[in-house]
Amino acid sequence: MSPKAVVVGSGIGGSGAGALLAVRLGLEVELYEKTHLLGGRYASYERDGFRLDVGCHAVGSSEKGPIGKILEEVGERIDWVRTKSPVYFVGDRRYRFPRAASEMGVPAQDLEGLMRLFADVMAMTEADLAELDRTDLRRFLGRYTQDRRVEALFAFLAGMYFCVPLEETPAGEWAFCHRELARNLSTGYPVGGTGAIPEAFCRAIEKAGGAVHRRRPVRRILVENGRAVGVTLDDGTVRRADFVVSNADVKTTVLDLVGPEHYDGVYVERIRSLRWAHCAFTIRVALDRPITDDRFVVYLRDFDILEDRDRIRKGCVPETAPSLMVPILSNLDPTAAPEGKQILYAGTGCWPDLARMGETRAQWKEACLNGLRRIYPNLDRHILWVKAAGPDYIDSLFGEEGNVIGVAQTLDQVGSSRPGIVDPGVRNLYHASADTGVHGIGGELAADAALRVYEHLRALGARPA
Repeated sequence: MSPKAVVVGSGIGGSGAGALLAVRLGLEVELYEKTHLLGGRYASYERDGFRLDVGCHAVGSSEKGPIGKILEEVGERIDWVRTKSPVYFVGDRRYRFPRAASEMGVPAQDLEGLMRLFADVMAMTEADLAELDRTDLRRFLGRYTQDRRVEALFAFLAGMYFCVPLEETPAGEWAFCHRELARNLSTGYPVGGTGAIPEAFCRAIEKAGGAVHRRRPVRRILVENGRAVGVTLDDGTVRRADFVVSNADVKTTVLDLVGPEHYDGVYVERIRSLRWAHCAFTIRVALDRPITDDRFVVYLRDFDILEDRDRIRKGCVPETAPSLMVPILSNLDPTAAPEGKQILYAGTGCWPDLARMGETRAQWKEACLNGLRRIYPNLDRHILWVKAAGPDYIDSLFGEEGNVIGVAQTLDQVGSSRPGIVDPGVRNLYHASADTGVHGIGGELAADAALRVYEHLRALGARPA
């Protein structure tokens, strides 16, 4: 009989690891997802004929990155649409950056410094990147330019990549991710929505003889004599296994599903002290007709977003969002909207004040809409409906105080300082989530963790300890 693995959660890390273990290692895999949607933050669902994604709106390296590698390993294929270079709006003026950076008023010497920065990043070794993880991105940028407009753009990129402030972003991790994006030139959106990715992984599990269960929450990971031996489901059912792979966040896994009594106190305190990435407020806007041919837009109200961030941190909701990431999904994948209609998203960073989100949701929604109105003045004439989602919505689905990614990629939580895939207190328990990935942006972090779990078990011959 083949060894058996139980996977907790169907996010990119869980479904990806489950597919690899089932297809490549021949394990009998049972995956348990607590909601009716597969994919965690990558899940997709429908409303009035429009397809909506819960979280992610683009995949950095698509088929050339870790997600593509898993798809190839398990024999599944999805189609991708390239997002192309984003259009930048500052106020109501359109730019192409960095080609049109001079039009923004960036001096020639700062443009030269910016080009030198990109050239240096492309030439860096792995050792260079690891050393650079000790330096924050703001300080690193200051070696090349002091221009506030460039700093504002980099602050936006740090937020879009990692959902952390510029001064907390490790320059090495930013450089690694930028280099991968530049080398692969494959940033894309999956046809069928981001949910097409975990659905493909789960399909691979089932083709290999495994099982995928929705609406089956796991209450507890069973531990006997220091070994993970299965799980107890919410209804009391016990499912025994040789391996357990948790796609839940590392705090939930260690502190709730396993329990701190199975770990030494130093590790428990380390897990408790981990900080989440920041939050976002997003709106989905359904339109009765297409109003733009853009695929992906970056919007800055002005170049004062660093000052705006400090005001937002103190609880202020701006009249107009200081920045927006705006993917027009039906221009990437026409199946995202009914024929003749359009769906676009807009997301901005916000502070995770869950207690006040109920009273400020309408203000945040209007702030995002006001930003969109600067880009598309005829927006209101064509709105069918607007769906708003704040940190409280994400928290209701995944917990983690509603953050966007998971454990933040900050100076003290990057690379080898992140939690590992191998549980240090419980044998045969593995962590496959964005919290335990080493490199990448969002879901690619989780895919990185899934690949590492697979490679570790393959090296062991898939034999339980």
